[in-house]
Amino acid sequence: MCNLHDAILWDNDYLHEEDFVDFSPEDTEAIKQAMRIEPEYFLAIAPDPTTSQMEILRDELVAMCVKVSEAVLAKTAVSERKPSEKKKKSGGKGKNNGKGKGKKKPPSE
Repeated sequence: MCNLHDAILWDNDYLHEEDFVDFSPEDTEAIKQAMRIEPEYFLAIAPDPTTSQMEILRDELVAMCVKVSEAVLAKTAVSERKPSEKKKKSGGKGKNNGKGKGKKKPPSE
């Protein structure tokens, strides 16, 4: 299941800033160049969306929240069911629901 954090912040390279803290500025610059990271990458601020982009982003965010909420509620409902309810939900016929292996043959006459 995807959580809301991962759906919104799908690119987590912002977490790598701490990897550079213990190096000298010169070493940090060399590492960033080797990794093709722009010098001001960790300091850059994304531009504000336009009004029309904001409406689209809001709708997408609402859809993500609904999807994650539904998944959490479904998972919670399944985990809260009693063992007897789980058996009823699966059809009550065992692991294979009466299909294939495990069917008893009628007695031979």
